[in-house]
Amino acid sequence: MSLNRKQRRIHLNEAANDLRKKGLSPEILNVRIVLFTRRLMKILGHRKNPTRSSDAAHETQKILDLSLRNNLPEAPLDCQKGCSHCCHNFVSASAPQIFRIARHIREMPDRDLRLGKIRAADDTTRGIERSQRYLSRQPCALLEGGGCSVYEHRPTACRGMASHDVTTCEKRVDGVLTPPAYELLRGLIDFALAAALKVSDLPQQAYELNQGLRIVLEEADAEQRWLDGEDIFHDVMKDDWADAPGMSSSDFLDAIAEAAKGNAMDIEDFQLP
Repeated sequence: MSLNRKQRRIHLNEAANDLRKKGLSPEILNVRIVLFTRRLMKILGHRKNPTRSSDAAHETQKILDLSLRNNLPEAPLDCQKGCSHCCHNFVSASAPQIFRIARHIREMPDRDLRLGKIRAADDTTRGIERSQRYLSRQPCALLEGGGCSVYEHRPTACRGMASHDVTTCEKRVDGVLTPPAYELLRGLIDFALAAALKVSDLPQQAYELNQGLRIVLEEADAEQRWLDGEDIFHDVMKDDWADAPGMSSSDFLDAIAEAAKGNAMDIEDFQLP
């Protein structure tokens, strides 16, 4: 049954309220993901804000954490404090996420020491393919004492990683038993940010974390130069997008971007497969 204008407005307000309180849901995707994309577009649209891309990344971190808290898996997770199997892997992040992490590291008293560790990690891992990185178990440059030194600002790839069985993490043979909702929610958040970047005429690519961080930390104005159109990550290994459920990643990204650019009342017409 089609809704009239008043009913659609009420439904949109309810969806916006649900997004604020609950985040995204793997069962209710269509309206909330477009509303969230628009929120990111608004942040990226503040042209006078030189940290608008890292601010957008911070918003994705908050909404993903909220979404995960409201979609806890039925089966218990086997993750424990100090377990760092997933921190010995290839990690990629979007440019805004890299800027956000770098911004945090610059505020740390031992930032020079941390940059040294990132440089050493980049020297060790640069040019090594993703599959080889997975097998070689090189530790993340941000790993410290069995935990993440930038935990509150870690990329969505790390935020959405969890396991029902630590033995699968140890053996690395059959894949990690990650809750499906975690993978889906992390993917939706990444697509929302990518769609907002696309509408804002900014690159949507994800980059290898070590080299990306090194570049940004060695250049004080890296974020502004990137916002101005300079391809500061041109030499960094890029990561491929995973396809969305039922469609290619590019089609899914375009669908979200077009819906986010449209009239507020047209959101109800946006449906995921």
